[in-house]
Amino acid sequence: MSGNGALANIPPFPSEYRVSGLLLHVTSLPSPHGIGDLGSSAFAWVNRLHDSGQKWWQALPLGPTGYGNSPYQPMSSFAGNAMLISPESLVLDGLLAVKDCDAQFPSDFVDYDAVVPFNVRQAIKVAIIYYSTTGTTYQLARAVEQGASDAGADVRFRKVRELAPEEAIASNQGWAAHRLASQHIAEATLDDLARADAT
Repeated sequence: MSGNGALANIPPFPSEYRVSGLLLHVTSLPSPHGIGDLGSSAFAWVNRLHDSGQKWWQALPLGPTGYGNSPYQPMSSFAGNAMLISPESLVLDGLLAVKDCDAQFPSDFVDYDAVVPFNVRQAIKVAIIYYSTTGTTYQLARAVEQGASDAGADVRFRKVRELAPEEAIASNQGWAAHRLASQHIAEATLDDLARADAT
């Protein structure tokens, strides 16, 4: 722009300027987790571009996709796509165990129907820990468990250890019946809390 606001007659690049680049979305990078992500493959790709003298990499939008999973239809201009978080990097950071990433995916295309639930499951580990005397809170906790499972979370359902005296429990028929009915449910431990992303 010139001082008076008019466009200056200056080309954007010198006439002798020549470079090349590539158009490639991150999801197209190789990955054992079913979809390209911002893990080691992305770093290796950038290094390869650099080593081959490439100057430009157009990666397309990186927002969460909507219908059709097209990167040209992100649902947000500001949010990032959780599918691009590298499970491998989460393992290295101690946020996932290696066994959490065991899955088989096609190597020649992205199977979104399989990849999306896998990544959502990896992203959220929920511990539902409840205490219930006669079963009302238990039923509410089961409803929360169902909702979290339907959303793709990896859920642990645990009860708090009963500390009430035996005579108090035996004196209430509903309390005694619920304790008997829920005796198969594991009691919560510190490991359940440490493992969970949300409780």
